[in-house]
Amino acid sequence: MTDPGPQGDTQIDITVSRVTDFAALDAKWRDLETRSDPSFFQSWTWMGCLVEERFPDPVLVEAREAGRTVALALFNRARGVLYLGQSGNPRHDCIYVEFNGVLAESGREARLTAACLGAARVGLSRWPRLWRRRLVLGGVDEVTVASAAETGRVRRDRSLPSPIVDIAARKSCFLDNRSANTRHQLRRSNRHYMATNPVAISRAETVEQAWAFLAELQTLHQASWVARGHDGAFAQPFFGRFHRALIERGMARGEIDLLRIATGDPVIGLL
Repeated sequence: MTDPGPQGDTQIDITVSRVTDFAALDAKWRDLETRSDPSFFQSWTWMGCLVEERFPDPVLVEAREAGRTVALALFNRARGVLYLGQSGNPRHDCIYVEFNGVLAESGREARLTAACLGAARVGLSRWPRLWRRRLVLGGVDEVTVASAAETGRVRRDRSLPSPIVDIAARKSCFLDNRSANTRHQLRRSNRHYMATNPVAISRAETVEQAWAFLAELQTLHQASWVARGHDGAFAQPFFGRFHRALIERGMARGEIDLLRIATGDPVIGLL
């Protein structure tokens, strides 16, 4: 499939194929990352983590221009549906992908995303026995939704806001804009914790230490959610196994941060 693009642009060639060599895809993906502005969830550290287990029927959409790769999208095919960056199996998708999307060269995300999703739709229509012929785009942003709408009908199953606070850009203290009750509760908690020892934040420096922090985080997480009548994320064994593998993959690259907040032995929390 080719996308001629706006007048004057170089022709983009798009292929839809099944993946047979993840090692080759690793190198190609990492190279494109250097020319893109990916979220962590679009990096090969995340995408390539336990990839052969998560993507048992992988489908790759690749856009090339003048001999170089300019966009990549990895899908898994399940029950006649292509899942972008997910498996379609709840046992594996319990890891909750966020900021998902087509990996594309910086500044060209919208056009390349539309071209790749359009090619995926065409690919589905040509393959036999794909009776549902749908794309499932989980955890994507509005740019991806708009690009998908250019290729066909889009149905939103669920939309969740993702509020953020840019603390570095604030000219005032974060607490200044909290309610009086919130400021009171936080300051009271801080005094309580510091009554015995100073509050200290430590960062995991090795894979083994990060695994230990993750185990503590799991204990606190499960206790909190089970007390509220829920299973907790770690109830699914794959969730913990994936994150242990993710720590091992990303620690040396400086992509993993585990923080432990404590006052001596008592642990306040982990992030």
